[in-house]
Amino acid sequence: MIRFFKILILFIFTFHELYSFPDGLDTIKFYNSKDLVNIGKDIYYFVDSSSRLSINDIIYDSSINFIHSSYRFLNFGITGYTYWIKFSILNQSDDKNLILDIAYPTIDSIDLFYVNNGLIHKISKGQYNFKDSQVPGYNVPDFLFSLPNSGFNTFYVRFRSYKQLQLPIFVGSNYSVLNQISLRNLIFGIYVGIIFIMIFYNLFIYIATLDDNYLFYVIYIFFVGLTQVTLNGYGNLFIWPYSRYLSMNCDFIVPILNGYAAILFIMNFLNLKSTFKSGKYILYLIGALYTISLFLLLLNFRLKSFLFLQTSALFGSFLAILIGIRVALTGYKPAKFFLLALGVFLTSVIVFVLRNFNVLPFNIFTSYSLEIGSSLETMLLSFALADKINTYKAEKEQAQLAMLSKSEEVRMVLSQQNITLDRMVKKRTEDLEKANLELLQTLKNLQDAQVQLIQAEKMATLGQLTAGIAHEINNPINFVKSNVKPLQMDLFDLIALIQAYEKQLQLLLPAHAMEEIEAIKKKIHYPELIDEIRILLKGIEEGAERTTEIIRGLRIFSRLDESELKKADIHECIDSTLILLNNSIPDNVIVEKHYAQLPLIECYPGKVNQMLMNLLTNAIHAIKSKLKSFPLSGEQANEKQKIIITTGMEPDGQHIRISVADTGTGMTPEIKQKIFEPFFTTKEVGEGTGLGLPIVYSIVEKHGGKIFVETTYGKGSEFIIILPTTPKPVA
Repeated sequence: MIRFFKILILFIFTFHELYSFPDGLDTIKFYNSKDLVNIGKDIYYFVDSSSRLSINDIIYDSSINFIHSSYRFLNFGITGYTYWIKFSILNQSDDKNLILDIAYPTIDSIDLFYVNNGLIHKISKGQYNFKDSQVPGYNVPDFLFSLPNSGFNTFYVRFRSYKQLQLPIFVGSNYSVLNQISLRNLIFGIYVGIIFIMIFYNLFIYIATLDDNYLFYVIYIFFVGLTQVTLNGYGNLFIWPYSRYLSMNCDFIVPILNGYAAILFIMNFLNLKSTFKSGKYILYLIGALYTISLFLLLLNFRLKSFLFLQTSALFGSFLAILIGIRVALTGYKPAKFFLLALGVFLTSVIVFVLRNFNVLPFNIFTSYSLEIGSSLETMLLSFALADKINTYKAEKEQAQLAMLSKSEEVRMVLSQQNITLDRMVKKRTEDLEKANLELLQTLKNLQDAQVQLIQAEKMATLGQLTAGIAHEINNPINFVKSNVKPLQMDLFDLIALIQAYEKQLQLLLPAHAMEEIEAIKKKIHYPELIDEIRILLKGIEEGAERTTEIIRGLRIFSRLDESELKKADIHECIDSTLILLNNSIPDNVIVEKHYAQLPLIECYPGKVNQMLMNLLTNAIHAIKSKLKSFPLSGEQANEKQKIIITTGMEPDGQHIRISVADTGTGMTPEIKQKIFEPFFTTKEVGEGTGLGLPIVYSIVEKHGGKIFVETTYGKGSEFIIILPTTPKPVA
């Protein structure tokens, strides 16, 4: 540890000597091959906010004015603009091979331009090709450019970056550049060594104790070290040198992961779940800010992502320190170590971020603040975790003593509790068995009641059919149908005979006799009488046909006991059901039928008839209820209500669709959810059992079909049945 600080002090003094000030002239004069010149105050810069200017524009456009730099280290902050610098070098040293060293490895792209023999030469480097853009003989994290051998030359450099842009620029010989980089590598190597020591030390403790605090601390140390490796360019140089995506985005992704690791470690180390619950949610908020930065990066908003990342780190550091103070005030001892150790690192983070926002100057302290802070932090937190082991050991010993003193008492209490528990378990088991038997009996009773109610609904339907038949048939239909045709023929023959007699009598009888006959014909309205006889006979014939149709429909509908699948005509089933319901349909209701061409389907015809009967009965009831609940006046009172029956084939050709729509009351969403529940009904007491639609649902299910309901309260409902043409019946 002492050697580390000695090397650090030596580095600071050596660095100060190497970073010597130039003489302030416009032309940089290089005399000694061992010098490493910081040219910050001898360069001119120009901000290209449009990022569209070319080297020809820069050189030959007289309207472009470069600004003379007054800082040893240019810091352009975070803008996303393109920046140009120019400088002139007069090499009067013995070494003609000068190196331009830009010691900031997180710049997206750098283009060096110079004019030689009237031609513009260009050298390009950047994070995306960091490994390939190395100067031969160098393997370093800086951007290095070999300058031409001419004694005097003017150079233009274009910088692009969506992160903070800082330009520590040096010119020197191979010897001076390698000397500076070697010293930096030595310092950073010591830092990496400290990180690895802390990782393995705490990893071994975690394996021995299985304390999650050590695991989260190992993860945290790893990402802290990886962050510094990334920001100092060693990641692009050694870890992912040929990955273009990681080279361009590592200094976004790795700090975000470092933020997540820090949040996990702080929550576990400070035990926020018990000491300060609100602090846990504050850390969640910080994690959300890091996540937003990650999403912005994935969406390729690189500038916004970096601004959000830096802001999140700054506010996250302040909030983490405040959380540590809050927990320390509760007397939680690890929080004091946390404030001592993590406070040092978070302070360095704040310094680093403020430097990125150009609030603090770019110098030795601000450049290496993270390395110094993270090194001290890892050592101090390791001490804190070691102290936690002692705390655990003391607590364990006290707990063992307390357990020994109470072991006998606990044993007696447990013995008594076991006896009591056995009795309670036995009694509870008996109660559960009794309740189980009662539930089984109740279930059996409910099943029996359901079967009885379904049968009652079926009998009610059959009673309704019988009432319709009794209403329609007044005389033996067979007598009427068998005699109406002969009667019609006989009457027409008699009329023909009378007409023949009339022609002969006109020739035989005197005029006064014919006048008497004409008077009688006029009195009895002879022509109208003949027409009336024809109309009456036709009416008797149509009535007989109507009654025959009703009986045929009854025969089709009454197939309730059929238990085998049969081919049936859906349209025939619908028509027969409508015939039976004809007497129940109000006069102001129009039944519209829109039939498509359908094949015969395999079904249980009796059950399909019962399904259609229930749906049409509900539609009639809905229209009647609407007339009661929504009384109409004026023209609306004379407006016809409708029951619309539509059939068609489904697009797959394997199913048919039956739609029964009405202009009745419709349903509210609450009622719609319950319509298929047994015993639920909106009818008045005594008018319905609440089993109509549940029976419809079970019949559709038995055929392997589906049922859908569309309804609007006050306007009507539509029931849509989808049935397969060749079903796989559901038991």
